[in-house]
Amino acid sequence: MSPGAAWLCKAESSGAGQHAALDMHRAREGLDEAREKANDKRTYDSARRLAEKSRADAELAEAKSRAVMAEGAAQEEGKTLDVLRSETE
Repeated sequence: MSPGAAWLCKAESSGAGQHAALDMHRAREGLDEAREKANDKRTYDSARRLAEKSRADAELAEAKSRAVMAEGAAQEEGKTLDVLRSETE
């Protein structure tokens, strides 16, 4: 598995496909384009930059996904605290 594919898999496993679909789409497209350009030595530097951008998009998607999940968990904890407070009153 290439490093780019590994970044995408890591982001996908965090739920990024659901929570940051646009960023994941950009990451996939960028990686595909980088792979195409990597086959031509004249465009190797461009391919490397595209792969780096793809990695950044995948990492952004993963971070957004984790933030969405953390927000959901925080809201659930807040609801639990509200229930406990109402039960002790």
